[in-house]
Amino acid sequence: MKKSSCFPAVLLALLLVGCANREAAPGAASSASEPAPPLKMDTLNVEVSQPDAAPEERMRAVRELPGALQAALAEAGVQVEEVRLTMGASPAATAQAVLEGGVDVAFLPAEALAELEESPRLILAAGGEEEGMPGQRMLLCAADTDYGRNLAAREDPTWRELDRARWGVLPADSLWGHRAVELWLADRYEGSGLEDLPDVTVYGDWEALLAAAAAGEVDLLPMTRPLLEREGGSLTPIGETERLYTMAAVAGEGREGLASPLAEAVASLGEAALFGPDPYAPVGEEALDPQRRMAVLMG
Repeated sequence: MKKSSCFPAVLLALLLVGCANREAAPGAASSASEPAPPLKMDTLNVEVSQPDAAPEERMRAVRELPGALQAALAEAGVQVEEVRLTMGASPAATAQAVLEGGVDVAFLPAEALAELEESPRLILAAGGEEEGMPGQRMLLCAADTDYGRNLAAREDPTWRELDRARWGVLPADSLWGHRAVELWLADRYEGSGLEDLPDVTVYGDWEALLAAAAAGEVDLLPMTRPLLEREGGSLTPIGETERLYTMAAVAGEGREGLASPLAEAVASLGEAALFGPDPYAPVGEEALDPQRRMAVLMG
């Protein structure tokens, strides 16, 4: 397929950084370098920005979670006289409130955070787990078709070889099933993406995509490692992204040391509708770099 020769300089720079650091770990914050949390605090202002939360869930959170979070933090070794919890109007407004000092700690979608030009310090991330670390990679897999097996035997397939494959992906709102594929392609093939491929079929969910692979209808498709181990069968990984995340926590100045106690406290609350279903863990600021490149890529 013909590829565009006009490629924004800022995106090219970000993609080159991504390629250079493709094998690097996401930089989990070590316990040795993490600031010690304050053992006693007068007030902790927490804000949650969760656009998908229902109105009744938001009201319940404001009413019930401050006391529950206060107790959970105490169990984690941090005594707080008063926890105040608010629900943010938007991720951007929540991040700005942290930057301005009105909020101490905030939880918000990782992709929304990655889109911001200026953001508070990242302290936690969540989004599945691989090898004891938060976040999951997208695995690009070859199906058990004649051409899929041919691609699986290639150490580094060319764009022309990928261009001949039948691709299966999920809808564009899927992180690991679509947008991560765009990131993988752009990082390796000069900004090219799914729109540059001639044979791409969008399936409604993972079950339909796996069924298509089993029926020999696609040669290449994305997977996550847990899904591959559970349902992948004869699929063969031929490439992967860096770790990607669904939720993140940021902190204002002087509150960075609360990362580990907050991760422990949130895990004990079991509030998946607000904080997401996956456990949080301390990460370095660079953990969101792949999703920052993705934000530029997707416009």
